[in-house]
Amino acid sequence: MKNKKYLGLLGLGCGVLLLTGCGGKTLNCEIDMSDMLAGMGNMNAEIEIDYNSDGTEAEKATMTMTVEVTSDDVTDEMIDSLEESLQGECDNEDSGFDSCKVKRDGKKIVMTATGSADSIEGEIEEQTTLEDAKKALEDAGYTCE
Repeated sequence: MKNKKYLGLLGLGCGVLLLTGCGGKTLNCEIDMSDMLAGMGNMNAEIEIDYNSDGTEAEKATMTMTVEVTSDDVTDEMIDSLEESLQGECDNEDSGFDSCKVKRDGKKIVMTATGSADSIEGEIEEQTTLEDAKKALEDAGYTCE
């Protein structure tokens, strides 16, 4: 009977480690850039940087940029051009992204890029600590958790 109890606790502990990524830390930041669309809609970016367990080295970063056109004055050609511009960022070999994709649903375009921290945000490098990255992103206008 005791063995089942210990096996259950061991299984629970392993499950927690799998779900939390073995104790790594994550920095989540976002910024509203709707003013860049001059009243044509909403645009925001979210950056998630995964760190090692002590927060001293960035392991992976993901950026999601969402653009949603709300103005009726925007033509389909203008939305196509915006989508092509975001796709151009993905296709740029100098970007350093490990993966990047653009998805469009009507007037909403979402670009998701993953890679090293410096490929997502130029001021953040792999050796930038979580606290230093948070400060740099907040200084750039992001709100971080």
